Amino acid sequence: MAVIPDFRKETLLGFLKDNVEPGSTVYTDGLKSFTCFERPPRPGRVRRQGGGRKNAEDKDASLKSDLQHLLESTTRGDPEAPLRWTCKSVRQLTPELTRMKHRVSRQVVADLFGCFRL
Repeated sequence: MAVIPDFRKETLLGFLKDNVEPGSTVYTDGLKSFTCFERPPRPGRVRRQGGGRKNAEDKDASLKSDLQHLLESTTRGDPEAPLRWTCKSVRQLTPELTRMKHRVSRQVVADLFGCFRL
């Protein structure tokens, strides 16, 4: 076993060149001296273009219009003003949309709120 006199980058590089085979994996404790080494790219999953879950409004064309219809009767405020509000909560709207045969969760309804101005 060799003793390394200090942890400078030059000392570590010399020790590794003498004692480690090229292509080997070196595990470190995170010393700043080791940042000079090139890190291999992390292996990971690369999704194809268009992959992943489709949006709820893409799968259900009438979802957005039905939510808008539910909100129209309970929307308050000046129609010309940028600030308007509704008296129904996401938890109240979700079962109503489910009764209308839409498969939605509370999160989907909450996400749809940001798609249009009331």
